[in-house]
Amino acid sequence: MAAVVGIVLAGSLVQGVSGSGFGVVTAPALLMVAPQLVPTTLLCLATVACGFGAWRERTHIDWAFVSRCLIAAVPGTATGLVAVHLVAAPTLEVGIATAVILGGVAGLCGARVPLSHRGTVAAGFLSGALNYAAALPGPPLALTYRTPDAAQIRATLSAVFTMMSLATSIVVTTIGRGGIENLKAAALLAAPLAVGIAFGRRIAPWVSATWTARAGMSLSVLAGLGLLLNNV
Repeated sequence: MAAVVGIVLAGSLVQGVSGSGFGVVTAPALLMVAPQLVPTTLLCLATVACGFGAWRERTHIDWAFVSRCLIAAVPGTATGLVAVHLVAAPTLEVGIATAVILGGVAGLCGARVPLSHRGTVAAGFLSGALNYAAALPGPPLALTYRTPDAAQIRATLSAVFTMMSLATSIVVTTIGRGGIENLKAAALLAAPLAVGIAFGRRIAPWVSATWTARAGMSLSVLAGLGLLLNNV
């Protein structure tokens, strides 16, 4: 349990400072130490973490981008559902680890996907699939949505992640992939989640959000490598 608390603290700290990164830090690490918490418990925590950020900066949300992503996420979620039921768990985890590593390396190298209609739809689709499989919608959207306004990036991505995580958590609970134990775990982990976000917000003025984002991507690459090695 201590490892799980530490993972949630690390992810929420990154989220509190930079406004993103919770899922990409926590998902691969939790898949190694507590896979039963992925995706249901993690989706519940992500809904709260991202929802808080979206509400704080709601006036900066790009609703056109949000709506396109959510529409594209519907078939993506269906694809994730099929993959989870047809692909063996170790194979799926290798695919998730690979996506995390590639996304993290691409982000660290400054790679960007053109912010076009086609790019947005593709990012929304992939995010929907990854969110259902592992509560990990971030990498495709983080590589796609880049504007000069940092507050708009934080608010818009938080809004997408909040709605996507809430909808997906309802789906996974309805079809029986999660249960009361997952909800209890989410309730127990709400405290470290809140502590991490609060501490992150407090130190944010003294810590570069860019540095924190890069640190989060580095952590995600390390966690992805660990998950990959755990399945080979």
